[in-house]
Amino acid sequence: MANRKPSTEALETDEPPGRVARLSALANENVRHLSALVHMHDQGFDVTATDYSDLPIIESKLNPEEKKLFNEDPMVGARVLLQALTASNTARDLYEEAVLHNGNGDAYRHMYWNFRMASNSGIGASWADRWGNAHEDGDPKQPTIQRTMDLHNNMRGRQLAAANVDDDPRALRSAIRNGSCRMISNGVLVKTNGTGEKP
Repeated sequence: MANRKPSTEALETDEPPGRVARLSALANENVRHLSALVHMHDQGFDVTATDYSDLPIIESKLNPEEKKLFNEDPMVGARVLLQALTASNTARDLYEEAVLHNGNGDAYRHMYWNFRMASNSGIGASWADRWGNAHEDGDPKQPTIQRTMDLHNNMRGRQLAAANVDDDPRALRSAIRNGSCRMISNGVLVKTNGTGEKP
């Protein structure tokens, strides 16, 4: 008996409602993510370097707590990775290299990542809170002072999103300039400022 090609109708009824649409949306998110990584590579960035960003931009580098969240909802996870990549790129665009680790640029990166997650209708404040905390809590090697700094800046980003602040990357630097975020200076947690901003 000749093999018959399954009909489109049969394929559609075999799938749970919305599954195809969800998988398609996830594929599109991953394409955007990979395209951004390719662009960065073409611009000379080493996207596999461990010191490129402390945010979860690549699925293979997620900590155990982040992996649990990613597996809980891969579509949200893909969006979270994309927002982390956006925040990392934006921080590099707006701040000097010297302040990207524990400085104003670091504070901005965490604040903007959480702002973007909480503002994104495909992620939202609840997931942003869970991902922000999982990112810090899932790394046992992170010094306590850095964890405290990052959790504060994560929270500040979500607060700004809740206040319906416009997503203007340059304007959002005011949260760093006015000292509402935190950085580390000489081993002490201090208020952020305008040091290290690019024009």
